[in-house]
Amino acid sequence: MTMKDLATVFPVFMELIGTIIILVATRYIIPWLKEQRIYSTIKKFVRAAEKLAEAGELSKVEKKRYVETLLKKKGVTITAEIDAMIEAAVKELDLAADVIIGEILGPEDLEE
Repeated sequence: MTMKDLATVFPVFMELIGTIIILVATRYIIPWLKEQRIYSTIKKFVRAAEKLAEAGELSKVEKKRYVETLLKKKGVTITAEIDAMIEAAVKELDLAADVIIGEILGPEDLEE
């Protein structure tokens, strides 16, 4: 293969690589980023619902409905996957609270 042949093939090869990268990004990376954005939004809404409940503005029963209403206003359809994300965000918040309480009280205080 001569240098002239290589100069002809190289741009085609680079265009092919670029096309493959765009296809991979479209198929996998963009949906993943969208899912991360939705989950981040859900976590914010769950924290807001918890704060409102602590302030006495929402009952425990109303918290999930509040999050679902906010998501619907953002154009998110409530599916089984979204429902699971809401539950995961609540669990994540509960675990974070447990860790903080454990750090404040210490392990010896938790045993009692």
